[in-house]
Amino acid sequence: MPIDVIGLGALNLDIVYRLKWPRLNKKLAGFIQPGSELALNDAEFEHISGIIKQIGSLVGKSGGGQAANTVVALSRMGIGCGYVGKLGADEAGKYIRAGLNGVDKRGLITDGHSGHCLSILNDTGERCTLINPGCNDELTLADVKLDYLEQARLLYFSSFVSDKQLQVQTEIAGKLCPSISLALDPGELYARRGLLALEELLSRCRLLFITDQELELLTGRKYKAGARQIQSLGVETVICKRGEKGAYVLSPKEEFKLPVEKISAVDKTGAGDVFAAGFIAGLFNGLDIEKCTLLGHKTAIKSMLAVGRKSYPDKEFLLKTIQELSNV
Repeated sequence: MPIDVIGLGALNLDIVYRLKWPRLNKKLAGFIQPGSELALNDAEFEHISGIIKQIGSLVGKSGGGQAANTVVALSRMGIGCGYVGKLGADEAGKYIRAGLNGVDKRGLITDGHSGHCLSILNDTGERCTLINPGCNDELTLADVKLDYLEQARLLYFSSFVSDKQLQVQTEIAGKLCPSISLALDPGELYARRGLLALEELLSRCRLLFITDQELELLTGRKYKAGARQIQSLGVETVICKRGEKGAYVLSPKEEFKLPVEKISAVDKTGAGDVFAAGFIAGLFNGLDIEKCTLLGHKTAIKSMLAVGRKSYPDKEFLLKTIQELSNV
C-alpha cells in the first residue's frame, strides 16, 4: 500500500484515570483543568502520578500523541500511513509501537525512556493531559529522513514539549517538495509559544487544525479574527475545533460553522485528532470542505464511545458515512 500520510510528532504512552475533579485538593487542582495540556518534568510527573493513583480509578492505557492518533485512525480507515518519531527502549516503547499497528514504522527511532501522558477524565468524559516527554525531546534533524517523508502526499505535524523539535519541524517544512501538503495541529503546547515562534512553519501549512482556545492563545484575538490572521500568513484552510459547539472553518472560498451531534462521551481524549483524520479522509475521497467537516464530526463521535483507540473508525465506517453524506 502506498504511503499517503506521514505523521511527525510526540509518541506517548497514555495512561487514563477517572476522578471527580470538584473533590481535588488545592495542590492538584492547579494541574488539572478541563481541556488543558501541561508538560511536567520527571519529578513533577512522578509526584502527580502518585497522587492520582491514590485518588483516581485506572481506566486503561493506550498509545498516544496527537499525530500518532490521527495516522492510526487514517490507517484503520484504509489510508496508507507512516510515522516519524522517537520511542523508548522500554516496555512502554513496545506498547506504543504495538499501538501503531497498520502504520509503516520505518521512521521510528528507538532509544532512551518513552514519553508518558496522564489523561485525566471526569464523569462527563472531559479530560486534561499531563505530559512527561521522555525521549521525544531528543529527536534531531539527523533522525528524520527527508526521502522517507517525500513518499507522502500529506505530512501531519503535531507538537513536542521542547523548542528543539519545533525547530526540526520548521527546517523540514522548508526543505519539502512544494507538491507535498503540510497539516499542523499545534495543540496548547505550541499555541502558548505565540505566533512569532510558529510563523515560519505556518507559512508552509495547507491545513491548520486548532481549537478556538488555542487560536486565541496563539494570536491574542477571538477565534474568527485569529483564523483570518493565520490565513494571511499563508495557511490555506483553518479548521477550528470548538468541542460541543462543533467547528468553524475558514477556507479560501468559504467560511462556515457546523454544529455537532451531542452524545454521552466515554473518553474525549484524542477526539480532535480523529476529527482531523476524518477531515483528511474526506479530502482524499473527493468530498467538499463542508462534507469533510461533517465526516470529521462523525469520526470524532465514533472515537469517543470507548477509552483510547478502541472505538476508532474503520474502513467500513468510512465508506458507509461517505455514502450517507453523498446522499444529503
